[in-house]
Amino acid sequence: MMLTSVRSRASAAISLRARALSSVSNGLGLPSKFGHFINGEFVEPKGGEYFDNPSPIDGQTFIQAARGTKADVDAAVDSATAAYWANWSKVSVTERSNMLLKVADIIEANAERLAKIGPSTTVRRCGKRWPRIFRS
Repeated sequence: MMLTSVRSRASAAISLRARALSSVSNGLGLPSKFGHFINGEFVEPKGGEYFDNPSPIDGQTFIQAARGTKADVDAAVDSATAAYWANWSKVSVTERSNMLLKVADIIEANAERLAKIGPSTTVRRCGKRWPRIFRS
């Protein structure tokens, strides 16, 4: 009897969490679909195709992501190679460190928003505990 009650409460909590998180994408200003990030900007996939990226919580589409092709990969690799040789290879270790510290500051400044997005795309349906960063 007590086990049934615990299961019922756990199921209700997971259901509430799923409903809350499935609506998160609407309130975070995310676009409905993402292209590939190539050469410093989001671009449409060369094949023009997207796929639904479902939330692992409730199976609802969280966002649509670009379906990459060989041409997309080639464009990304060419862009990254050119950026490396033109710029990144000339950046000192100190400058790279400072850039990474700025990235850390941006992540920290957006921690609450990221904490809402993250579980919507990565939490397991079986109700395992969330990583520490997502718990208050």
